[in-house]
Formats: sequence, structure tokens, C-alpha cells
Amino acid sequence: FTDHASSTMKCTDSSNTAGGDVTVTSSALGDQVTVAPTVWDAAFTSGTLQAFVTDVNKVRIMYCAAGHDTAAQDRDPAAQRYRVTVWKF
Repeated sequence: FTDHASSTMKCTDSSNTAGGDVTVTSSALGDQVTVAPTVWDAAFTSGTLQAFVTDVNKVRIMYCAAGHDTAAQDRDPAAQRYRVTVWKF
């Protein structure tokens, strides 16, 4: 993941990595998304994992942790599997 600098929070997201955003067929802007790793990873115990639709069929996964938390660095989505659920209303 690529780091987004902040004094109190460091976030990384899947948009600038080799793994890229997740393809979820029929997802659209405004849909609600939930995400969870399918394999335990210590990095996810100290931060938050979020996902949101960025374009038709594309979901971005974001991990945020305190600025001093090095676990927020180098989160490669290709190295982890996720369960992504898209809720259409």
C-alpha cells in the first residue's frame, strides 16, 4: 500500500499497488461495503480496515492506524485475502 502522510493517522490503500482495487461485479457508487481479512494478520489488530466503491465494479480497500504504527506500512492486498460484501439498496 502507499502511505498517506498524517500527523496522527497513517492510511494505506489498494489503489497504488500491484494488486490494485478489488473487482466486485455489479457494485456501484453509493453501495455499502464491508470487508474483513480471511486470514489472521497482526497488522489488523491495531487499526481499522475499510472498503468503499470507487467506480462501477471497483472496490478500494483501506487500512488506517496511528501514525506511529509501522504495521500501516507496506500492506499489499495481493498478500492477503479478503471477504468483501457489497450491499445494494
